[in-house]
Amino acid sequence: MVLWPQGADQPINAARAAASGAAITVDAATEIAAAVTKALDDDAYRDRARAIADEIAQRPAPAAVIAEITRSSR
Repeated sequence: MVLWPQGADQPINAARAAASGAAITVDAATEIAAAVTKALDDDAYRDRARAIADEIAQRPAPAAVIAEITRSSR
């Protein structure tokens, strides 16, 4: 991923994505082309993003979490 955070929580989220190895952040439009080229040429970004997606897929579905919270609160 190439991320160009603009404001609010975007800089924090972009920094976390970059720290995970799944993203490159840019600060200016002039940096986008080089960042996209780097992301496409370096398989590590794709591999790390895929690993994160796999981790997320192993988590319970939101509906299951809500059902468990509801059940537990009775």
